[in-house]
Amino acid sequence: MCRDMSIRLLDRMTKPLMPRPEPEWLSAVSESDELPILELLQDSLYYPACGRDGDPIRYLGGFVHRFIYADYSVPIEEITASLVNPEYGIKGYRILFCKDVSREIIPKDWHPDRKVLSGMRRAGVQACAPLQYGLWVTLERLEGFELKHGPKRLSFLFVGGEALSVYDSLYRRNETAPDVLAIIQCGIAFGNAWTDLASPEEGFAPT
Repeated sequence: MCRDMSIRLLDRMTKPLMPRPEPEWLSAVSESDELPILELLQDSLYYPACGRDGDPIRYLGGFVHRFIYADYSVPIEEITASLVNPEYGIKGYRILFCKDVSREIIPKDWHPDRKVLSGMRRAGVQACAPLQYGLWVTLERLEGFELKHGPKRLSFLFVGGEALSVYDSLYRRNETAPDVLAIIQCGIAFGNAWTDLASPEEGFAPT
């Protein structure tokens, strides 16, 4: 139900949104570059409990050029396999590069703020465990697809970690916030999340 309602709202709310210019750094970025974490976070979309869902790209690609995905239940192998699979991949785009940035996204001495994690039902010690992985992917539109299909480039950061811990470690640590917070799959029940992300008392309310 949470997902169905969110998709209907996305469809209704995003129709008037106009595409924004592609960031200069994204137009010039290459695999040899260090992870531009501040640029990635600026004007980004944060999608916790994302699974392998591409709906935010479908509805907001062009208005948003940076997508931060977080889900501790999706192995890195599934992400890379999905990107090259015609069934799950992003139509009209090729992988410009795919880079493991697990060691770059979170400093070893960083620990999420306990106040931020206070809204979690069953977090315990596990919520502060090290993140599993960080995968930085940049996609480029294929020839034959016009601008109306989507922007020339899109950049993604997939983080294998718990939703609130990732938010605290990336956004709060760098004193910024996402332009769009996508609560599409609430993560409760069979989603196996530690908190109800859509709840006004839990989820992102403490942040």
